[in-house]
Amino acid sequence: MFCPNCGANIPDGSTNCGYCGVYLVQEQAYVNQPTIPAGLTKKQYLASYATPKAKKVSLVTKIVTLLCVVLLVVSYFAVLDTSVEDIPIVSTLVGSDVEDFKELKRETLEYVEDLEDRLDKYGDDLTSEEKKACSTLISAMKKMSQSVSVNSIKNMANTIDSISKFDFDDADEIERFIEKNIGDTPDEVEMFINLCSVFALAFVLFPFIFTTLGGFKGSKGLVITGLVFLIFYGLTLCPLMLFISLIVVHVVLLILIGMINKEYKAYEAYCYGY
Repeated sequence: MFCPNCGANIPDGSTNCGYCGVYLVQEQAYVNQPTIPAGLTKKQYLASYATPKAKKVSLVTKIVTLLCVVLLVVSYFAVLDTSVEDIPIVSTLVGSDVEDFKELKRETLEYVEDLEDRLDKYGDDLTSEEKKACSTLISAMKKMSQSVSVNSIKNMANTIDSISKFDFDDADEIERFIEKNIGDTPDEVEMFINLCSVFALAFVLFPFIFTTLGGFKGSKGLVITGLVFLIFYGLTLCPLMLFISLIVVHVVLLILIGMINKEYKAYEAYCYGY
């Protein structure tokens, strides 16, 4: 057999070249298969000429990638359901202190209890549609009293919009309550919701894109950038257990991609002699 690095004639089965010292365990598979064409892309090589081990690693990599995507999607919706006072960076963006959101939950709960009492006393004066609208409002406010999250605020805003057609005594008071605690205008509420959603989505996508792209391209800079985004996402938005899971899955994914890259580089070394 011949050394793929320096071209020297060396004994079959050698693990190192006696002339240049290059490690040959990976290269042997290609030296013994002279029919492999040169110039294959990584995808073409893995599909038709990779060793059985590399093909298994490639399959596992696809499974881990899918798991990573699922975890990212779950973490995104978890962020939108997390109470704002538990997400420091979001409370900073809207210019409010953590205590403001805790007070909002207390006020909302008190208002719900008062609204339920009045509905019991004066509910007979309302139509069936108005009763249904009140019940929907109470349900939305109960959710917000438990968690002032992006989703609960969005649900509240949609509920207020849906009951605006009804003319009952509490309508104006409810509107003033919402304006005081959530936003002065519907546009402000919508801007808050969109800002939080986009911010969360960006920090879900950036770590995965930079890390996997850097891994496949062999770029340490992209990998480090992706991991920095992931750490920032975990420290500012993502729930702790999901963050730990994402870190583990990303590291495993990088190890698997590295194994694939190692074999492909050995193939390139055999083809081009470097």
